[in-house]
Amino acid sequence: STFTSRVTVNGSRGVAWERPADWLPVPVPSASDQRFVGLAAVFNNGANFITVRSGVAFKVDWGDGAGWVNYAANTTAEKNLAWSDYSSGTLTSRGYRQALVTVEAQSGNLTSLDLQQRHSSVPRSVATAWLDVAVSLPSGTLTFGGWNVYQSNVERVTIVGVANTSFTAMFQYCSSLQSVPLFNTANGTNFASMFQYCSSLQSVPLFNTTNGTNFASMFDGCYSLQSAPLFNTANGTNFNGMF
Repeated sequence: STFTSRVTVNGSRGVAWERPADWLPVPVPSASDQRFVGLAAVFNNGANFITVRSGVAFKVDWGDGAGWVNYAANTTAEKNLAWSDYSSGTLTSRGYRQALVTVEAQSGNLTSLDLQQRHSSVPRSVATAWLDVAVSLPSGTLTFGGWNVYQSNVERVTIVGVANTSFTAMFQYCSSLQSVPLFNTANGTNFASMFQYCSSLQSVPLFNTTNGTNFASMFDGCYSLQSAPLFNTANGTNFNGMF
């Protein structure tokens, strides 16, 4: 997309990633929270698409000063972030303003969060505006990476906890991804394409893959990968194209 071509990423081999100093801070939810917080880029071109979907009634604060907006279960909240809605004080050296977006359940548990839905005005896969996200879904499942929309501008993803058993394509096409912390994957059985086409990623922590059976294409297209820890693959049956 044109968006991708305008974002400069620090993906050189052997260069440690540093979070841009002029990015707004992203409050990381605690382990008991049920919340998503995402920092998004807002260019002055009218093409800053982001979407969120959940299986329960949820609410979104788009960070534009309008407050919370409620959405029904199994509907897609979508927004084309407008340059004029975000303060000039958030302007970065990369040329975009910033939006800090928060998602929570209207009540009870946030049982699912899906960021792979296309904006209704976009007929094809395009890059979304996410740059740095943090999520805690101790009772819910997260769908983040994939081919329906490209999370190709996100540089850091902080997962405090998720209830996923499948991590298939969790970070697929996150081509600017620099940092992923260790999070609980003990229930995971499928790790296929988990980091496929994460072309800027240099290393990953030692995830618990004890129950994993499918590791196909897990690191396919990770052209900057420098090292991988010794995962437990004792139960693995499919390693096709793992690296």
